[in-house]
Amino acid sequence: MKRRKERRRRMEKRRKKKRRTVKRNQRRRMIRRKERTRRMAIREEKQDEKKETSKKSKKSKKSNKSKKTKKEKKDDDKKDDDKKEDDKKDDKKDDEKKDDVNF
Repeated sequence: MKRRKERRRRMEKRRKKKRRTVKRNQRRRMIRRKERTRRMAIREEKQDEKKETSKKSKKSKKSNKSKKTKKEKKDDDKKDDDKKEDDKKDDKKDDEKKDDVNF
């Protein structure tokens, strides 16, 4: 009888202990799961921010490439003017040659 009681008591203790550990593990699992989801959300937000900033930087790079400085614009204008003048001169020469041929 005594042995049975002792054995029963030991078994009860063991069950209680197991129950405690199971509950503790469940709590830990839940906490880990919450932390994991929180970390994932933060990581996704950071990635979204990186994507937005990279898009902005790409846009700014593109716009910077298309923008010219005042000096470059003046140089381009001069080149265009020179080309137009050369074309006019060439046209005049061609016209003179045609006139010469006609006479």
